[in-house]
Amino acid sequence: MTSQPQGVPTLQAAPEEAGRPSASDSWWFFLAVLRARPQFALGYGIVLLIILLAIFAPLIAPFDPQ
Repeated sequence: MTSQPQGVPTLQAAPEEAGRPSASDSWWFFLAVLRARPQFALGYGIVLLIILLAIFAPLIAPFDPQ
């Protein structure tokens, strides 16, 4: 008698559980980190300010300094 090998049952995740978290979950996590760590919020704000100043520098000072 030959027996057929039995397959191992597999579990399938629900579609919302599989993959990466949704965008709203990511935003809530980011806001929670900002509230939990004020130093991170300050540093993030400074870096964001520098990036925005670099982007809008031609509008802030459109003329040559000399």
